[in-house]
Amino acid sequence: MKFGRKPKLSEEEDAALVSGIKEGLLSKTELAEMFDISVTTVYRRIVALQTTDA
Repeated sequence: MKFGRKPKLSEEEDAALVSGIKEGLLSKTELAEMFDISVTTVYRRIVALQTTDA
């Protein structure tokens, strides 16, 4: 049994967000609008990527 809030993005959407971040073709605001999430969520995902890549 899992507790807490369910993720806003599905695994497929998260993978698409990650590729969008890595490609850098869209701004953070455009990515947020595309996935209907806040810009803060995009930045949190960037920080999570940096900590796992390091």
